[in-house]
Amino acid sequence: MEQAKLAVLKGELESLIDASPTLKQFKSQLLLDLTSEGLRIQIVDEKNRPMFDSASSEVKPYTRLILREIGKTLNEVENLSVYLAIRMPSLLPVKRVTPATGNFH
Repeated sequence: MEQAKLAVLKGELESLIDASPTLKQFKSQLLLDLTSEGLRIQIVDEKNRPMFDSASSEVKPYTRLILREIGKTLNEVENLSVYLAIRMPSLLPVKRVTPATGNFH
């Protein structure tokens, strides 16, 4: 996806975050920036809570809420590739999860 389109998507997501009561409470924890690889969306928990249950792939309710709200906007983008990188203390610095192409769920 070209940089200009990614910049527009970044602006749409920033507007969504400001307009959504659900996302607005997490605004300081949602970091969006453009990189050479595309649009990076980081979810950083300022309370240092885990985003997953211990030894599980099940996300915590607040994480699910954030992903669903952002996913609504990402679902509208054609030809979108999503790569999910998860940082967890018990793993190496970054674990890449299978890339998803198409809709974000």
